[in-house]
Amino acid sequence: MKKLLFLGIIICLAFAQNSFAQLTTENMVGRWRVVDFNMVPKKANGKLTKNEITTIETMKKALALKPKLMIFTLNTDGSTIIEPKPEKINPTWSIDNSIITFKYGRKKSEQYSIKLLNDGKTEWQALKSKVALPVMTFEKD
Repeated sequence: MKKLLFLGIIICLAFAQNSFAQLTTENMVGRWRVVDFNMVPKKANGKLTKNEITTIETMKKALALKPKLMIFTLNTDGSTIIEPKPEKINPTWSIDNSIITFKYGRKKSEQYSIKLLNDGKTEWQALKSKVALPVMTFEKD
């Protein structure tokens, strides 16, 4: 019985880093820089189009040439600064159950599912897209 208890504790400790890590407003506040870009097909058995593959290659080259190409600054008051500025207004942000939502005014919003990676980076996958779903890897700047 003691061996099983000891084994259970060892397993819990081994997986503790990933099991208990949570995304909160507090740990998301800061300046996040895109360090990698990819896309996944909308359908599980789908394939990327030639244009989508070209987009991935272009983004990877752009990030290699200019490492601070895209930066998201998430402020404690819910405001956001995105560089370069894609919209006329900066969005507000909120996080709930590993889903970050950016709201641009009253009607337009974007949502990303966020996953914590072992190296302290985060992976953001768009929940909706007209094409394949963008997946961006961020690290705190």
